[in-house]
Amino acid sequence: MKYLPLLLSLMALMMSFDVAAQDDLAAKMKKEGVVPGAIYQKGKKTEGYIKTITYRSDNGEYTSPWAYQDDFKFIEAEKFLKKDKVKNKDFEKYGPKDIDGYDYEDLTYVSAKYSDMTAVGTNMIARTRFFRKIKDGKVTIYHYYSAPPPVTSGDYDYTPHLTPQPVYRIGDKGKLTLVADMKVEEELKDCPDVVEQYKSGAYDVIGGDKKGLFAINSGFCIFSR
Repeated sequence: MKYLPLLLSLMALMMSFDVAAQDDLAAKMKKEGVVPGAIYQKGKKTEGYIKTITYRSDNGEYTSPWAYQDDFKFIEAEKFLKKDKVKNKDFEKYGPKDIDGYDYEDLTYVSAKYSDMTAVGTNMIARTRFFRKIKDGKVTIYHYYSAPPPVTSGDYDYTPHLTPQPVYRIGDKGKLTLVADMKVEEELKDCPDVVEQYKSGAYDVIGGDKKGLFAINSGFCIFSR
């Protein structure tokens, strides 16, 4: 008991140092315009910071969600923390052809090739993009956002581009396909109960004008009304 006051004082001092360090890091991140993130390359995860791509709106959603599907700037955590002043040249630029995926705050994106057949012009050509992972499992669900044209008028309606197109992939190397185009009876043949309920009209598949919620998790097929 003799040393208890000293021990408590040391613990309080350590906690104050930790809080101060966190405050310093938060201030540095704000100054440099970065958010916590990580990149995935050849099975390796590298943690660091990503230049802010867009900001969250009042409802918590990210503005311009299509902007996360292309290149971004990243700096490794150790490098960021060591430098008193971070310069633009300290960041590395990564695109969907360079890495397997990345984390941006609480979001995860995966690199894959996809052809947007709902688009017009060059967007219909299959190319590699980042896709936001929504649900992992035997069949993985992603969100894809169509990008607006590079030049728009002042009254251009961005609303359609803010609505995600759910796409899915069976296994790690499967082809990305719109959920609305899923051949349910063929691709979910391992889940006969779900197929029967789908055929009876109990469930629907999201996409286009259809309503409902589609999810497959941990190898089990699940449809929600």
